[in-house]
Amino acid sequence: MLSRITQIDNMLQGKFLIKLIFCFLIPFSGLAQKLNYDELSADELQDSLTKYLTYDKEKALFFGELCEKKAKEDGNIEIQGLVIEAYSILHLYDKNIDQAIFESERLMAFAKKHENDVLLIHANLLGGDLQFSIPNSSKAITYYNAALEIAKKSNNDLLREVTLSKLASLHIFSEDHAKAIEATKKNVAFYSSRQIDSLYTRDIKDLSIIKSLLYLSISYQKIDQLDSAKYYHNRLKLVALDGDSCLMYFVYLNQAEIDFIEGNFNEAKRNYQKTLDFCPPASSLFWLNHAYRLGKVEHGMRNFSAAIQILEDGLAAYEVTPEEEGYMLDYYEIIADSYKENGNFEKAHFYFEKYLNTKDEFSKIKDDVNASLRAQELADYKSELNKLARAKNIQNNYLNYVLLGSSILILGLLFLLLRFYRLRKKDELRFNLLMDKLNNIEQTKIVQPIVDSKDTVLEEKSTNDISEEIKTQIIDGLKYLEEKEYFLSVDCNSYNVAKKIKTNTTYLSKVLNMEFEKNFNTYINDLRINYAIVRLKNDRQFRSYSIQAIAEELGYKSGDSFAKYFKLHTQLNPSFYIKQLNNL
Repeated sequence: MLSRITQIDNMLQGKFLIKLIFCFLIPFSGLAQKLNYDELSADELQDSLTKYLTYDKEKALFFGELCEKKAKEDGNIEIQGLVIEAYSILHLYDKNIDQAIFESERLMAFAKKHENDVLLIHANLLGGDLQFSIPNSSKAITYYNAALEIAKKSNNDLLREVTLSKLASLHIFSEDHAKAIEATKKNVAFYSSRQIDSLYTRDIKDLSIIKSLLYLSISYQKIDQLDSAKYYHNRLKLVALDGDSCLMYFVYLNQAEIDFIEGNFNEAKRNYQKTLDFCPPASSLFWLNHAYRLGKVEHGMRNFSAAIQILEDGLAAYEVTPEEEGYMLDYYEIIADSYKENGNFEKAHFYFEKYLNTKDEFSKIKDDVNASLRAQELADYKSELNKLARAKNIQNNYLNYVLLGSSILILGLLFLLLRFYRLRKKDELRFNLLMDKLNNIEQTKIVQPIVDSKDTVLEEKSTNDISEEIKTQIIDGLKYLEEKEYFLSVDCNSYNVAKKIKTNTTYLSKVLNMEFEKNFNTYINDLRINYAIVRLKNDRQFRSYSIQAIAEELGYKSGDSFAKYFKLHTQLNPSFYIKQLNNL
């Protein structure tokens, strides 16, 4: 799960004060040389406000007052609203949440007074961020959904996607990664296809795409699909290389997370440190987050004294508020274990007790997020039902529509029955063809796979950098693991397979791509489905297992995953295949 440190870090880095939500701080280009600030435009003053917002409160307030004054003289409503938003963020950095909320409510009132949809969306997004930091997730989601409705009604597709991205981050937080992935893929498609204009600049486009790709990579990391996580990381890296150097912060941060998961602690440490070379730290919260990252690496390397020093320094640099305690779960767990391993049991007990308290608090927050998301889904569903009910009431006033509807319904049912019959016949035909193929293999005694998928999109396209000796080693190692049926293990992933055959995941991926024309996940799923087809045919007792039990025997974590891949490769549901086998 995302720690609160990472959650707040992402939130603060994603703030916008210019025209849109996701953009970088604009450099203070040459403004210091203009001694007469009265000659500066509202946009120029706003750029200066943005520059100092995260690390120099006095200068930010100075330029905020000048910017607000200039915007009032020019009648620029939008910049006036954005200055109010800046004041709210300044108070958030100072941990004065009450004053931050006051300013956000002032922005809301200002936006309503001037009937400005863009500022209304800003106000709701800011309100959602502040409520989530309290935390009050149900109210935060209410704000986000209000922003979404306004964006839809005003046809502001860019701010609509920004809002959807925020909701997707909540799905990551609640560990509903399927919904997070689905929503974020739509974000990537939107941002990638949108044309650059005066508002949607290259910097904004690059950062929007990178944020979405980062969310995708994080989601796949959380569900142990490192191949997919690396795929989206590589896409993220390509965008960052073509854009502002500040974008490389996200590249090194995400690479370090992947390195840490794979146990490459030295590389993780190097890449975490490398993030400091890009986009200077915005607040003391950054250092707490950075301390957590380096501390967990030192802990992973069993350098417990170093981990303790780093983590304690992080706590000294940032005073955690009572509201934030619920998000310190991972931090306290690591520092408690480090003290325990170092023999300081008093400190270990102190932090472990804080960890237990934090665990309870975090569970409440997470449950609240889940409940709020589910409640919103239920509200949306009820709203849809109400619309259908109103439509039906109108329809009932006209007898001819009722008769027409009834006729259509009857025809639809007949169509469904006919379709069901045809689909069943097709399934029976597919089953018979599958049986013929199996029987032919058994009679000829020729060893060949029943399912042999090929991927059209491969992650690695060349093995020129791999010697023939290493290729042979990898292929022989894969054959050995196939014979040992290691693919049935739930721990069978690219990292563990590479480790067992004494290579690395990059070489493994390249050989699979070039020699087998498939990615690692496809390779493992083919082996599992082939095994399932044969064993279900030959083992009556195995057929009596539940779909979930069969899936676990094959190394899948859920019956749904097994059913999906079985249907994909055989065009049959596993339950139908088992039923037909039992009827033979």
